[in-house]
Amino acid sequence: RAMFLAARKVRRDVNLDLTVLDSGQTIFTAHVDQTNFDLLQQFALPAGKELVLQAAGTGSVAYQIANRFYLAAGTVPEQSDMELDVTYAADHVETDQTVDVGVRINYTGKKDKTGMVILDVSVPTGFEAVSGSLDKLVSSGKVARVEQAGRKIVFYIDALTRNEPLVFGFQVRALYPVRTDPAVSKAYEYYDASVFAYGRTSVGKVIRRPRVQSRER
Repeated sequence: RAMFLAARKVRRDVNLDLTVLDSGQTIFTAHVDQTNFDLLQQFALPAGKELVLQAAGTGSVAYQIANRFYLAAGTVPEQSDMELDVTYAADHVETDQTVDVGVRINYTGKKDKTGMVILDVSVPTGFEAVSGSLDKLVSSGKVARVEQAGRKIVFYIDALTRNEPLVFGFQVRALYPVRTDPAVSKAYEYYDASVFAYGRTSVGKVIRRPRVQSRER
């Protein structure tokens, strides 16, 4: 959010050469001008180093340093004040077959009601969402907005009342034969990321629809 707000202040007339130095040696360079000023550029920096970032030219840009690390399996809680279930109504499906997806999300925390909730539902490999079923969720008021981002469907929910589950469904279509891996979905409160839940689901495998051959007499 902070980077988004900062990016809105960047002007088109920027013309900068950026250099990252490690003990005086250049390890990364980047150029920012009117052709790419609105793009995010990322570098993987070495850990435990005293690095220097230099800029030469005109204008200004924002930068951010983030630290990423991995936790051992089983050490991350599956949920915190929220429950999430995502189910597919089939184990084995054929290509071009439509499958119903059921979603149940419930807030169990101390507040009477949450703020906006973001729900990222992962679509398994080999499937695509049926757009019409997503449009119906918005028109019916079940969700405030829906976006498709790669293999995820992002649902925006205005609020959840404590212990009043929100239940809805949509459809996906099988595109080609594939054995799918379990897909991980996540729900969280937008203004309080400590309220969250994960949901895992698996479809099984998609098989090719058999062709019907006609016999000539």
